[in-house]
Amino acid sequence: PIIIGDGQDDDETEKILDIINQDKNLNITYYRYNTHASYLNYYKMKHEIVSLVDSKYVMLCDNDDFVLINGLNDQINFLEQNSEYVSASGKILNFEIDNFKYVDYGKKPSLLNACNYYRIDEPLDDWNRQIHEIFTRFQPNFYNVFKTKILKIITSELVSLNFSDLVINEFYVQLRTATLGRSKVLTSSFHYLRQRGTSSISKNYEFSEDILKKNMPSDVRKMANSISEILSTNYSK
Repeated sequence: PIIIGDGQDDDETEKILDIINQDKNLNITYYRYNTHASYLNYYKMKHEIVSLVDSKYVMLCDNDDFVLINGLNDQINFLEQNSEYVSASGKILNFEIDNFKYVDYGKKPSLLNACNYYRIDEPLDDWNRQIHEIFTRFQPNFYNVFKTKILKIITSELVSLNFSDLVINEFYVQLRTATLGRSKVLTSSFHYLRQRGTSSISKNYEFSEDILKKNMPSDVRKMANSISEILSTNYSK
C-alpha cells in the first residue's frame, strides 16, 4: 500500500496520480495538506500519515526519489527473520540532475557516490560512543524500513518536540531509534535512489544563516533532555 501525504495543497499531485494509475494497479491513498506555514504542520502530517498504516512495516519516501524493490524485499525478509530488530536499511544511492539544478524535468542525470555507512549494527555496546558516533559520523536512517509501531512512536514525539530545524529532527530520529531496538544495514543491498540538491537542507543551505533563523539551542536542549530521560529510565549505561 502507498499512502501519499501531499504538503503542497494544490491539484497537481492528484492530476499526476490520475495519469499514472489509470488502470488502478497501484494501491494508492491520497491526502492533501498544507505544510508551508511551519515545520509543526509537516511533523503533524507525517505522524497522521504513519498512523494510518496498518501493515507490519513502513518506509518513508520523498517525492523526488526512487525505491529499488529488490533491496526493499531484502530489508523486509531480514526483519521477518530477526524479530529483535526494529528497522533495517540497504545502502542509499544518490543522483543529481543538470548539475544540481532545481528543475521539474532535467536532461542530464548523474550518479553520485552512495551514502557512507559506519555502523552496520546499532545500537553500539556503549551509549556514550553511540551518541558520539551519531553526531560525528552521520549515516541516514530516515529511509529505513521500520516496524510500523516504532515509527508511530517516533513521529508522535516529533510533533510534541516540534524542532525548529530539520537537521535536529533527523538527529532525533537516529537517537530515538537506537533506544527502541536494534537496526541493521544490509551492506550488499541497495534499496533507495535519492536525488540530491532539492531538499530544504541541501539546496543553497547555509549553516550559519540557519543558526540565526532557527532556535537550534532550544532544539538541542529538547533533544538532549528527551533522550537522556529515556536512557536514564531504561538503561544502566
